[in-house]
Amino acid sequence: MPILSGYHFGKGRAFGAFTASLGLGALLGFAGAAAVSAEPATADGARKLTEVFQAYVGIEPFAKGFLAIAPHGESYDLAISFDSGKLDMPEAEGITRLQRYVVHLTPKPDGTWAVNTDPGPIAISWTGADPDQNQKFDLKFADCASKGVFDPKLMAFPTFSSKCASAALTVRAPDGDLDLTSGELSSQGTAKAGATGGVDLTSDLRLAIMNGKFVDKKSPGEPLPITFRFGGMHQAIAATGVRTIAVADLITFVRDNAARNRFDLPQDELKAKLRTALPLWEDLASNAGLDDGVVELPTGAVRIAHFEEKQALTGVVNDARYADALSYSGLEIPPAVVPEWARALVPTQASYDTKLSFSGLDGMADALIRGLDLTKDPPLSKMAGVALLTRFFSGQPRYDLSLNATAQAYTVKGQGQASINPEPQAHIAVSATGFDAVVDALKKSGDPDMQNGLMGLAFIKGLAKTGPDGQMIWNVSYDMVTNKVWVNDQGFALPEPQ
Repeated sequence: MPILSGYHFGKGRAFGAFTASLGLGALLGFAGAAAVSAEPATADGARKLTEVFQAYVGIEPFAKGFLAIAPHGESYDLAISFDSGKLDMPEAEGITRLQRYVVHLTPKPDGTWAVNTDPGPIAISWTGADPDQNQKFDLKFADCASKGVFDPKLMAFPTFSSKCASAALTVRAPDGDLDLTSGELSSQGTAKAGATGGVDLTSDLRLAIMNGKFVDKKSPGEPLPITFRFGGMHQAIAATGVRTIAVADLITFVRDNAARNRFDLPQDELKAKLRTALPLWEDLASNAGLDDGVVELPTGAVRIAHFEEKQALTGVVNDARYADALSYSGLEIPPAVVPEWARALVPTQASYDTKLSFSGLDGMADALIRGLDLTKDPPLSKMAGVALLTRFFSGQPRYDLSLNATAQAYTVKGQGQASINPEPQAHIAVSATGFDAVVDALKKSGDPDMQNGLMGLAFIKGLAKTGPDGQMIWNVSYDMVTNKVWVNDQGFALPEPQ
């Protein structure tokens, strides 16, 4: 987004790398802190825990004061902050800061760790180096608290919850200004041993009410303000069979060797750890949505009652697949944006589902690992590449889609698939109602250039078959052998490829 040109994660890469390594180091640090967990909170225990964290995130975050661990009652306080001004970075990067906050780590007799934070603010900011550009990014969470239990045996949180009373985001950039405020933010998470190995994880994130305003400074004339609000947002994630222990072991192995500048890792040991980490996870599913969205334009309000996206992705398994489904309902567009003749053509609800499936992904991964040799350049031989390509084409890759759209004047439904074995082919079946109403609406546009479009629609109508319920049907397919597209019973030759 242009509005974020003043603060993007490329410029904030030092902070991004720091927070990523911190999160990973926290998980691995807990797993490696068994010796600490058996003791009460003492200065010696804090020193040992510090050493464990330093093994994963390095010494510099502690030396710069970004991280600090100290005993506090029965717990160890992990103080976290960040200031890129303390790092050796070019001035053009600007300054990124994370306000100090404290996480309480309490060792429990069963080897797990209680992890919690007291209610308080969390603030992240970035200020551009050029004062004339007035580039700023401020993200603040109010009254945030969290609690959970981390289990080193799972390398995950069996229980975790967090809540912030509100949030506010302010962005100032040469091309525009953005202001966002939200109501309560909350998250819940669980983890348990998977039935077939690994760990089963769940996460539920919710955001209550968001209000925002964007001012476009790039538009000619006066800056145009656009305000928007959403009644709520949510995302639910579930993953089964996540190989948390094996992945952590692999990361530790790479870290230990990289620390010695041994990027030519012991190949047999690396391959063994890669195989143990597979399939990474078994199934991963996400469901995200928003409700009651309103965007206030100078010409009126655009409304959407509900928007949802569902995604599913398998790990490196034999029957691999990726699915993505988008849908919305209750779309309203102001009359000033859509002329009267076209209002009946705007789809008030629609959905679009896609799925990519592949057989033998685990076999491809095995071939990749067998052929991998990081001591060579390139790490894969040409013959290994040929073997991978052969496995790909023998894996029956297939793409499926379905779509639906409903407007006042018409409905459209489509379902199709494409594959490359035994030869590239594709097919889609489309059905529609209200075709004549669409044509009548376009005739009312008064646009002389619409004539060509009307002629095209007449041609498409002539290709259709009539279904038992009166709907129009088009069965469209591609035949690679004849290089023709077929619509119902009529074939159309395509130009020969050059």
